[in-house]
Amino acid sequence: MRNQTHLPLHPLRSKVLDEIHARPFEPVRAPAVILRYVFWRNPEIDHRAVLRDWCKARDFEVPDESDRLFQWKDGSALLTFEAHSEFSSISWMGDPQHVPESDPFTVFGGPPPVLGELINALRITVRPFGRASDQLKSEEDEPNMLDLHNFDPGSLCVSKAASGQAIIATDFRQNEFGLTQFLVVDMGMRAINCGALTRWLAEIETYRAVALLGLPEAQRIAPKISALERELSGIFSDLASHKTTEENQEVLDRLYQIAIDLEALAIASQYRFAASRAYVGIVQQRLEALEESQHLGYVTFKTFLERRIAPAIQTCDAMERRQNALSEKISRASDLLRTQLDIDLQSQNQTLLKALNERSELQFRLQQTVEGLSVVAISYYAVSLLYYLYRGIPGAALLGVEELVALSIPVVILAVWLAIRRVRDRHIEDRS
Repeated sequence: MRNQTHLPLHPLRSKVLDEIHARPFEPVRAPAVILRYVFWRNPEIDHRAVLRDWCKARDFEVPDESDRLFQWKDGSALLTFEAHSEFSSISWMGDPQHVPESDPFTVFGGPPPVLGELINALRITVRPFGRASDQLKSEEDEPNMLDLHNFDPGSLCVSKAASGQAIIATDFRQNEFGLTQFLVVDMGMRAINCGALTRWLAEIETYRAVALLGLPEAQRIAPKISALERELSGIFSDLASHKTTEENQEVLDRLYQIAIDLEALAIASQYRFAASRAYVGIVQQRLEALEESQHLGYVTFKTFLERRIAPAIQTCDAMERRQNALSEKISRASDLLRTQLDIDLQSQNQTLLKALNERSELQFRLQQTVEGLSVVAISYYAVSLLYYLYRGIPGAALLGVEELVALSIPVVILAVWLAIRRVRDRHIEDRS
């Protein structure tokens, strides 16, 4: 797009402004038929490559890799490819005369491109209301006028839509070709409004199917969550009993394993539950856009779908709440066990410190004893040396060698004791 404002443009400006036009309404004029096949994205299938080969085989223009919506004109029919985040769809819209009852695939020139695993398919038949004299007088005339004989009475939904400009009907069941059938009776709508109505019906059928993918996931993890809850309940019951530090550590390891298992379940299901809620929100928005009103006592689309979808989504929400509650319980149990382990560790440290203090006191006493013995031993050898020294000194014999030795003993003991104490004090100073 050419920048005529001469102002700096945000790099995503075009993308966000064009998003509102990404999936436009196509005008639909009665009579018409719309076939739509919705494929769940399979990572093992390159849906773009399948679409590219399918187009080349029919000499159709090949969409770009970035195209989320692409359309081809095939005579009077319109082919539409749409890519969504988790699924893709291929649609055909044209004259009902070109759709044989025996094989609806014929309109695609054979089977539609297999863009993944088929999760839903639908057929919307649009036809005019008819002459004024054909208008319904009573509910008994309804099946004959609207041709509702092919629908299941047990799940038949009929209502007026688009502010009373159309009558819509379906039973949300699949026919022999796997197609959910919708009937739209045009009572004077503009073509663009009819196109909007048919698109909303197609999106309601598409999103209500993918929204319910959360229910099997909830049912799959329910037994595993219950098993983890039972195991955690047993751990809480055992917390009151006194255990050794090793036993508490083993329990903490079990809690750690439970937390890992729970986190794995949460990672696997969290996105699916969130996506289901988002898809249900889209269904509810499209139901509001239909502007339904009750018709001759039949159940409306909104009433039927909310009665069926709401319990499934509530199951998913309940399972997610159980996961969150279990995670909080694991956290509390872990905190309690860590507190107990800290108390045990402090008790062990106090016992160890007490033992160290007793050992230090014993070592101090032994040291004092050794110092005393050392003074005696060193003094003995010193006095012995003095004895030999006095014997070698001339004139010492006159004073008496034994007397001199006896007088030297106190002096030697004091000198040895002072020397040993000085050495000990110096060692203490060096260590500090």
